[in-house]
Amino acid sequence: MTDVLQRYDIPQTMIAAGDGGAALQDRLDSLPQAARDEFERYGAIDWNTNFGAGDKPLANAHWDTQITYYWFQTFPAGQSIEVTHRYKPVPGSFFFSKEELANPGTRKRYCMDQAFIDAAAQALKQASQDVLAGTELKYVLATARKWLGPIGKFTLTVENPSPQALVSLCAAGIKRASPTTFVLSAEAYVPERDLDILVVQPMRKS
Repeated sequence: MTDVLQRYDIPQTMIAAGDGGAALQDRLDSLPQAARDEFERYGAIDWNTNFGAGDKPLANAHWDTQITYYWFQTFPAGQSIEVTHRYKPVPGSFFFSKEELANPGTRKRYCMDQAFIDAAAQALKQASQDVLAGTELKYVLATARKWLGPIGKFTLTVENPSPQALVSLCAAGIKRASPTTFVLSAEAYVPERDLDILVVQPMRKS
């Protein structure tokens, strides 16, 4: 799909810097009919939903994007050095429905407990279109198992974007530090899997 997206000047990450994605959504919804036909032929975008727009169909994208960060580094022999790296992962956005909540694969992937399931079901009942705004954040962590030893000190902090947001992830021992913050602290930590964090919350009104 990359060549087709580039031909129509559409960002692959579905994120337009500084506008919260609004400009990108407008771009997709204003594509000429020939472009719409091509994307629908590829199964990349459909215009079958009109959530939040009255009777106007909105673009619903179907492609996935994977972004990999990497660098080259030379380590001097016989010396100890400290490496610190920071980056901002790119989250994925989607419509979270009753079907998503009931999906066994989705429940297992994010380790949904009964409290999350009940709260999400109640939020879906209250949603005007029976759908919530879903955000998933992936963070590669299991590669640390290949290091010489465990992670000496490990801290994971997950902050809700709002008090109405619900969060679910697989992180044994994580505790609530505030109404919108969860923290996991451990020593000699050996991660069993990568992080898959799910956040669902009411759709923003346009």
